[in-house]
Amino acid sequence: LFTINDSPFFGKDGKFVTSRHIKDRLERELERNLAMRMENTDSADKFIVFGRGVLHLSVLIETMRREGYELQIGQPQVIIKEIDGRKHEPIEELTIDLPEHVSGKAIEMVTLRKGEMLSMQPKGERMVCEFLIPSRGIIGLRNQLLCSSGGLDGRIGVVLSGGLLPYTVKWFAEEPTALADPKDPGYRALPGSDNRTSLDDLLPGNYKMVITSSNPAAIVCAAGGNFLNNDYLYYEEIIQVTPNRELYIMDGPFVDEDLCVGTLGVLEVEVFDNNNGNLIFYYNDMQVSPQDVRQINKYKWKMKIVDAIDSAPFKIRNEEGCFIETTLNRGIGDPKFTYESASVKPTIQNDPTLSVPRLEEITFTNASTNPYRLSEWIFGDNTPPLFIKTSTVSITPVRHTYGVSGTYFTTLRIYNEIGCSKEDTQIIKVGKGYNIMVPNVFTPNEGDEINNFFYPIFSGFYKMELSIYDYKGNILFTQPLIEDDIDNPKGIRFTPGMKNVPPSDPLTNGWDGNVGGKPAPYSPYYIYTVRGELFDQETIVDKSGTFILIR
Repeated sequence: LFTINDSPFFGKDGKFVTSRHIKDRLERELERNLAMRMENTDSADKFIVFGRGVLHLSVLIETMRREGYELQIGQPQVIIKEIDGRKHEPIEELTIDLPEHVSGKAIEMVTLRKGEMLSMQPKGERMVCEFLIPSRGIIGLRNQLLCSSGGLDGRIGVVLSGGLLPYTVKWFAEEPTALADPKDPGYRALPGSDNRTSLDDLLPGNYKMVITSSNPAAIVCAAGGNFLNNDYLYYEEIIQVTPNRELYIMDGPFVDEDLCVGTLGVLEVEVFDNNNGNLIFYYNDMQVSPQDVRQINKYKWKMKIVDAIDSAPFKIRNEEGCFIETTLNRGIGDPKFTYESASVKPTIQNDPTLSVPRLEEITFTNASTNPYRLSEWIFGDNTPPLFIKTSTVSITPVRHTYGVSGTYFTTLRIYNEIGCSKEDTQIIKVGKGYNIMVPNVFTPNEGDEINNFFYPIFSGFYKMELSIYDYKGNILFTQPLIEDDIDNPKGIRFTPGMKNVPPSDPLTNGWDGNVGGKPAPYSPYYIYTVRGELFDQETIVDKSGTFILIR
């Protein structure tokens, strides 16, 4: 669509601005450009122009611009023809010359647009790829390629071959103010560039390279008027240096737990933007309000998402107009795992009377259903969690050994691409199925945050009570713990200073060495008693001993 410029900047870039000027120019073009066709529309200032591809029309548009025509251009559309009852679309050859390290991104983008690779040839540190691609796949592709490859980064390098030696190389930079120059209208000579085949630190813009043979034979051809039409003697090419527009996701996007299950939550993403400008975010094709977006550091962004759905497109656009898109999918599989050892086979592992011997290696197998991208194994014995990335080839078994008798709550937690998780927890009985360990020294000194609470470490109990006495038998402290749901136990324990536990929770901290808010009366030693009931709800275990308190 060709139409007049009706924007607020009307009349600032050209001298031919009316619909009559544009129509007359297009009709003159029809006389010599046989591949072009024009149709009038219902509006007197709008014209539909047909050509052989985007490049064909781009040459016409640029020519008219240089001639002083000012106009607006609509989004190009592909012509679909119906032949013998079947729809046909134009196919074009596409050649891309780009740095080798970003060729993979370019190939992926072209193939997503139904492109078919014909060849791939290395050229120094660059790669030249040729494709067959539908014309509709080319529309908008160039800008995305520049965004993903980062442009030319201010550098031009050429390799010269053939021609009639010796020759000279001259470079020119496009300069609209030099239109009146009779030698090179619109271009100015680039200082210090003569006879160079590579240039660095160039500003974005168009550059013209002119190669001229200085052989005596060339002088004879120049006198005969055939100089500029002889490729052995004269060659010129216009090369565009694009801004470095590189834009890609470094990490994420990830969502919080609220957004995994509800319609409102927080999304976090790390983005590399070579322009270091403002970014605009879109969720489900709707722009995220700038008031809900916060930049944490150079790369990390956080934003509030409302009206979340199970699957939605997520787009990021920078100030250069480059954009990247991914899909936020909350879907996640069902977590499940099995385990076995020399003494326990998978067919009988749920037997409540069965116990794995202490120090016997256990093999865990992930039996979760897709989709998930990451697995976290939590063995319940205070060892660090184990993270395993999902493999598309095979499932990696996990091995673990429990060194102390007890009942352990082993958890497999799976994560999807955006950080949503589900988990499966199973109870594993090791050795006699329980243990109790109690310290013999207690140092509740303020400020060091070390050993500030006295409590036992235990496993295998659904109910536990800790009591503290002075050496005379006077009770100073008592604290009970019990499972909330014995049919669905989660494991009980004292949790002083643990993360994700309310700070200074008096129900789980243990004894802080005080009585009535004041330091406990002096005692040469203190007595503890621990009384617990196992998961069979029948067996009771008692343990007692002494410890000293040092302030």
